[in-house]
Amino acid sequence: MMFIDNPPPFAGGGAGQHAYKLARELRELGHKVIIVCPVLGTWRSQYKPYNDVLTYCLGIPITSFNIIFSCFYNIRMIHYLIIRRNHYNSIHIQGIRAALSLLFTAKILKKKTVLTVLSEHFWYSLSGKWSPHWIQRIKHKILQNTDHFIVVNRSLINVLTKDLVVSTKIKFIPNGTNISEIIQDKLIVRQSLNLSPQDLIVLYAGRLHKQKNIPFLLRAWKNLNEQRSDMQLLLLGEGGEEARIKTLIDQYGLNHSVQLLGYRANVTAYMNAADIFVLPSRDEGCSNALLEAMSYRLACIATHSCGNAQIITNDINGLLIRFNDDLALSQAIYGLLNNQAIRDRMGQEARKTIRDRYSLHKTALGHIDIYQKGCSL
Repeated sequence: MMFIDNPPPFAGGGAGQHAYKLARELRELGHKVIIVCPVLGTWRSQYKPYNDVLTYCLGIPITSFNIIFSCFYNIRMIHYLIIRRNHYNSIHIQGIRAALSLLFTAKILKKKTVLTVLSEHFWYSLSGKWSPHWIQRIKHKILQNTDHFIVVNRSLINVLTKDLVVSTKIKFIPNGTNISEIIQDKLIVRQSLNLSPQDLIVLYAGRLHKQKNIPFLLRAWKNLNEQRSDMQLLLLGEGGEEARIKTLIDQYGLNHSVQLLGYRANVTAYMNAADIFVLPSRDEGCSNALLEAMSYRLACIATHSCGNAQIITNDINGLLIRFNDDLALSQAIYGLLNNQAIRDRMGQEARKTIRDRYSLHKTALGHIDIYQKGCSL
């Protein structure tokens, strides 16, 4: 049984989408997986298939994220674990708000537990780094009783062991993505998306959240705006920063070269259409969007965080730039826009990286190894 935070269609980001891709791959390898996720604004809970994976949508009669939501969320999740206790052997928690409650309840019910740690910030929030000491002790006790931890980048191993998690419980399994054998003709895809066939297109896809740091990208784009007139920046996604991003686009005079497109179900079509992918985040565990862009042979630029540096070798399969260095990002984008040969070389190397190290099949096999150590979903 796998728990995630976002119901379909996951307008919030890529973690939920990756959970579904992983569940389908696990199913093809002979494992039964049920995904459990909250649905806001209703008491009604129901099973329904989504992307060929059985999903239990757990009704939460709250429409906004607040303290009342957290209480309902925890109670409903715990209730579900208890009433369904004879229908599962273990739970796998994919970085959700109710993680501690679920881990504690599952251990009382004598079920095996697996926790995926997606980022350093998530772990610190979960372990109570910013909480009073007595709360930290309670949280650490619950976490230390968890059977297995999956970390998506190697730096997280040190973070967990510093909090006295036994190293033998921790396994590094990066996120993975499918390799599409057919990459569509760029001009045909652009025509279907009403995009100019002549323009050079830079793409961002992900949540519009402070952590993703879109203002950094817009500042760098403003520096480029007067140098070329044949370029477009496409921003795909939704989130709490949307109003601020719209204001900055107006303030910087970028309405003619920046398109804020909102949520798009066909993100891969835009990756087929783009020339460059940019990830300006403050921090990343193992970015699903970056992996997917690389699988589509896009030349990628990302900030030098632990997760990104694990995936990108600078100047080989992409470019790494300093966080919030507007000039460095402007120069990186401009250099790639002006040199198709480098874009093509980096794109080929990027796709090879995904094929060799980040295939979804390898990720699923790593999870199966965990489940077979006494944990059967």
